[in-house]
Amino acid sequence: MKRIATLLCLAHLFTTPNTIASEKRLISWKVANVGNQVITNYDVEKFIEETQISDSLKTSLFKKAEGNYSKYLDLKRELTDKSFKKATGQLMYSLIMKQDHQRKHYSKRVAFTVTTSEFNDKIYDNESKVLGSLLDQGMGIVKARKIFGEYLIESNYPHMDNQSPTDVYMSWYNSQSDRIETELLLKEVKKYESYIALRDEKYYSDDYMELQDTYKSLKNEVIEQVQGNKITHKSLLALINKNQDWKIILKDVDNSQIDTTPVKDYSTNIEVSKRAQEILSNIEKKSWNKTVSYHLKANELIKNSYTVEQLKDMAKEYTEVYIQNKANYSSYMGGLIAKLAATTLESSSAEEMNKVAEVINTELKESMSNISDKLEVTKSNNTLEKEVENILKDSIKYSNLSELEQALANLSIFSIKFQIKKQSFENVLPVRVSFEEYTSLKAFEGLRNLKKYQWMKEEFKDYVKSELMYSIKYMTIRTGEHEYLTPDEKVELILGSEFM
Repeated sequence: MKRIATLLCLAHLFTTPNTIASEKRLISWKVANVGNQVITNYDVEKFIEETQISDSLKTSLFKKAEGNYSKYLDLKRELTDKSFKKATGQLMYSLIMKQDHQRKHYSKRVAFTVTTSEFNDKIYDNESKVLGSLLDQGMGIVKARKIFGEYLIESNYPHMDNQSPTDVYMSWYNSQSDRIETELLLKEVKKYESYIALRDEKYYSDDYMELQDTYKSLKNEVIEQVQGNKITHKSLLALINKNQDWKIILKDVDNSQIDTTPVKDYSTNIEVSKRAQEILSNIEKKSWNKTVSYHLKANELIKNSYTVEQLKDMAKEYTEVYIQNKANYSSYMGGLIAKLAATTLESSSAEEMNKVAEVINTELKESMSNISDKLEVTKSNNTLEKEVENILKDSIKYSNLSELEQALANLSIFSIKFQIKKQSFENVLPVRVSFEEYTSLKAFEGLRNLKKYQWMKEEFKDYVKSELMYSIKYMTIRTGEHEYLTPDEKVELILGSEFM
């Protein structure tokens, strides 16, 4: 990477547009030395820009700065300040690995083999992508760069007022070149890490007893923490993501519930199907009268001498509360009750409404008694609540009903749906797990790869501890103008807490 040779070179930086545009930031300081290479705060900020600040983010910051380049630099610096310490460790680590390679493999490189020609090809390919359509029109490179520079200005790519389109293009071009250079460096660091981890691969062999023990251990972890437990989807996903090694031995994990499983899947998901039948049976045989009795609440509103307009306003208020919080089912129920009372006052009487309710609820109960048979053959993507609603409405020919009959049906059907939701939450199904056999290709190869990966990690850690740890501890590193790190802080910053 292009680096500043000495601190004296920083004087040149103070004459660049970036420095002139931000007078608050005239102090530069040395972060550390890696060999003969001086790393400054400017280098770290540049590394952050090359690895974390994309063109789209730059554009967003420039828009936020309202086209003021000085303000843009301040906003960008706020970002770099937030990740300065972490980026210092990343940059230092990359350069330490590169220096270690140069010292030990200079005559026969095993990484960091990118030539100047390959680097230039990368830059050329990148430029060709953005200028290709212009060059294909027979346009010269100079004009094409100018036109793309105009596009960058129109797109709010950061620029100063006195910069020409070509200047803006070259600023973008240089930024892309630096980004490519850094990407190649990080890629080569990974290559060198792999070399170190595998340098003694010829001495590695599979321990089949250990593989079998690992299989049993992983299986026991899953049985203890997952299988048979009642866990939300979110918690289950977080648990599996935290324990990636489990995926080696997991064949299937089923946490489907009543509220998430389409009824078409009941034929293959016995646990969910069985639970659905239990819920429907409970509603029909144990709690039916209470479930469909909410029309009596409308009678109470009518007895309290509310007017039709008052009841309609009440229904509207309840509905608005529900819209703001879809988990507030009681508000939705209250809205349906108030609407039923208003409809009754407008077109009928409380006595007549009670008679109609008895007829509607009798028809709904008859349909409920046959609903299980329909669920067995349906191909619907609906969950149980929605499918029950559709079946019940079809059974009473909902679209042909009067306004009062529809209001009664809506109230009873919503109450039935609420009971389905309530009972499904009260008795959540436990997680069902099936495991790969130890001898299966997936499990066996996965275990082999896991054990080798663990061996490689230990090989790499041993190398770092024996070859790099001492020099890292006794480097002089600071992450602020007056913030010097202790030996342990240096190790944690550059290598991570696992090396502490």
